[in-house]
Amino acid sequence: MACVLFVKQVPTKKKIQIGVSLGGDEATFTVSEVTYNSIGPLSVGTELTDSELGTIRFEDEYLRALKRASAYLSLSDKSKFALKMKLVKAGFSGEASDMALDRLAELGYLDEDRQLERAVEREANYNLRGRYYIKRKLAAKGYSSSAVSRAIDILTERGEVDFHANFERLANKKGALTDEERLALQYKFGYRI
Repeated sequence: MACVLFVKQVPTKKKIQIGVSLGGDEATFTVSEVTYNSIGPLSVGTELTDSELGTIRFEDEYLRALKRASAYLSLSDKSKFALKMKLVKAGFSGEASDMALDRLAELGYLDEDRQLERAVEREANYNLRGRYYIKRKLAAKGYSSSAVSRAIDILTERGEVDFHANFERLANKKGALTDEERLALQYKFGYRI
């Protein structure tokens, strides 16, 4: 049986920490004020039902997954798929991971279209890679090939990426003068398949 040991409000975060005794073990869970209010007022000594304890545990897991996913995104852009794999590997359930990622997308922190445009532009204009190389690389990172193609098309239409000009820069950089050398570069860097 689970019994409440303490209830403490976390200032400025609209969160509540709940200390729970779980048959000899003690654990601290963090929940939102909304979830706390839906359970009802808890006080020291209150016994929790299995349903209430399940709600508290899931909310705590979701909030931790949200925090972890935010930390991953602060380091670098990642696809939703890649983030979910990292969260699941870190021990979070698929459901808590999905909810956390949906919340980040809702807040605008996880915007795959924006991420793809930045990645395509970086690969094309700075690394001088062709469209086929970019598609393979970003698909390997968990982005859908149709979304990558759409990002390439958008940037090409807006004139932000010019694969022909980029290939000429690459050929000049590599010193490829013969037709065979140019063709080899086209295949190697994804300008031709």
